[in-house]
Amino acid sequence: MAIIHQMRGHSARRRFVKRLLAVVALGCKPAHLLAQSNPLFEDRPEDLTGPLSQFADQLSTRANALGKPGRYPQELFERFEKGDKRARLELYSLSQEGDEYARTIVGWMFDNGVGAVRNSEKAAEMFILASVSIPLAQYNLGVLFLHGRGVPQNTNRAMEHFGLATRIPPAFVQLARFAISEKKGNAALHFAEKAARLRDPAGLYLYGRLLIEKGEVKKGAQFTHRAARADFPEAITSMVVLYSDGVGLPKDAGMAAGWWIIDSVLNQGQTLDSSEKAIERFDLNRLDRAKAIRFARKWLMNRKAAAPFDYTKTLNFQDIRRY
Repeated sequence: MAIIHQMRGHSARRRFVKRLLAVVALGCKPAHLLAQSNPLFEDRPEDLTGPLSQFADQLSTRANALGKPGRYPQELFERFEKGDKRARLELYSLSQEGDEYARTIVGWMFDNGVGAVRNSEKAAEMFILASVSIPLAQYNLGVLFLHGRGVPQNTNRAMEHFGLATRIPPAFVQLARFAISEKKGNAALHFAEKAARLRDPAGLYLYGRLLIEKGEVKKGAQFTHRAARADFPEAITSMVVLYSDGVGLPKDAGMAAGWWIIDSVLNQGQTLDSSEKAIERFDLNRLDRAKAIRFARKWLMNRKAAAPFDYTKTLNFQDIRRY
């Protein structure tokens, strides 16, 4: 009633009360019908002029993103990475409005000190709010709990969050490694297989290694080879042993030496020339030596270098799309 008393004259007060009663009477009317009957809601983003015109494109982008969850916050993040400072501010605004995708991105920004002062406690707060519906937020919470960053270190809590991070390949790797440390081979095999099917290099290696340990050497060697082709260091080293001892693969001294050269170059930091000279210690015959050098050179030439994946870091949506 305080609003009514501020109005001038009884007629103005009566008109206000009449409108108020009309709105109450229409209280059960669908919101979109109310909007249709009210000129205030008939404007469109493209109609904005004057001081509001600068927001027309932004509002139009939001409207186009409706029905496609997460698309607009991710577009904002891409714009931010290209130097758009307003995009960063809007991401913060969206996160405060309750957008879970924006909260996941802003949490990542806090934890990594990108576009914000590094603050893992605030990152954890954002991830907790977003984790209700965003698997990536669950994964990121797991990383924070595993390493005690922004939250008390708690491995069991970390694994709970990784278990809820559906279709996030590194989450299955973390679960597989934990299961191995707990000597739960079948559980480890289960999680490693999920990571391998999602083409995580560490997952391919762990799955191959576990299969070999279980006795399924041929299948294990195949997955180890896939992990080596994906540039996973431990898998490359393993290929030397598999060919040298004939584990799941035909015993082949030339191929073992070839993988040894690759391992020396990529994992030990040796030059190709020095690695090729060093295979003399294997006492290879001329054909096997030529085979080793030919294979290693071809493999290194055709290799697509992959940046090592850091399992201690939280991820953003672009990291997941690279899989």
